[in-house]
Amino acid sequence: MKTRITELVGIKYPILMAGMNWATTPKLVAAVSNAGGLGMLGAAAYSKEELAAAITEIRKLTDKPFAVNLTLLLPGAKGLIQTVLDAKVPVINLALGRIKDIVDTAHGYGGKILATVAMVKHAQYYEKDGADALSVTGYEAAAHSGNVGGLALIPAVASKVKIPIVAAGGISSGRGLVAALALGAEGVSLGTRFALTTESDVHEVYKKRVLAATEEDTIISDRFDGVNCRVLKTPRAEALARRRFALADAVSSSVRFKRDLNLSWWEVIKGGIRTARAEGVHLTDLPILSAGLAEMQRGLEKGDETGLFLAGQAVGGIKDIVSCREVIERIVKEAEEIAAGVNTKIRS
Repeated sequence: MKTRITELVGIKYPILMAGMNWATTPKLVAAVSNAGGLGMLGAAAYSKEELAAAITEIRKLTDKPFAVNLTLLLPGAKGLIQTVLDAKVPVINLALGRIKDIVDTAHGYGGKILATVAMVKHAQYYEKDGADALSVTGYEAAAHSGNVGGLALIPAVASKVKIPIVAAGGISSGRGLVAALALGAEGVSLGTRFALTTESDVHEVYKKRVLAATEEDTIISDRFDGVNCRVLKTPRAEALARRRFALADAVSSSVRFKRDLNLSWWEVIKGGIRTARAEGVHLTDLPILSAGLAEMQRGLEKGDETGLFLAGQAVGGIKDIVSCREVIERIVKEAEEIAAGVNTKIRS
């Protein structure tokens, strides 16, 4: 199954794993890549040293292309970017920041840049800055998104740019892949589906809660961390969606963030301010940003009911926990069958 995306990054199938922070590990990344997709490591949960070690581990587990996801405006991002460039990672997925200098360096060693967007104007900015492809995130996605669903957003972006795009949000099956291709995408990005695999190390409580959910069992709010974010609907999530300020949690999680990622206080503060400005978050909401990151980590890594369980609307279509290879093979088989049968539904 060839598209411009498979040819661009050197993979067998146009299926990518989303760079889910606190959910992706070298083992999971390698499993997706070895199965013919593009595995992706979420870098924000790592220090520079940990990230370098994780990239080394991925290369021990696979000789296939893989990617690293970086959110440019988070604290410590500059050091993480340099680590990824020094390691000559094949595909770099970037979000929330200008990318021109990174593009030039990556292209210098043959790397590719995949930029994440949720708005047409941002897609156009990234294309001008030299991105090789775009990951277009619809409202249905887990974690952060804009305000437009994929059905409208994907063709809107596809009509304005020439580089290939990947559809993200609400996709877990071959039907989703065929729909994305019909809308103008040339690949799909799956997050929640790959989080519910045998190679995923997210907490078993998280897996059970998400597996039991339907497409109506998620909630989206800017109160979790200051930006539109979709999570599983729980009493904790509904309570957090109503909050305005969480100073005690913010101080605690800021200290943890600084310690775990080996950052200076200036890096933590500067990164938070940059994120606030870029996302239109008021400075008084920075405590929510900080506290939200800690709650997401608690949900994914510890299965803690006081945390947040990141999940997209695709949960309704996920009924089992299987290997990454089986996920990809199922999607490809179903997509081929669906595509072949589309013409039979059209009456002359």
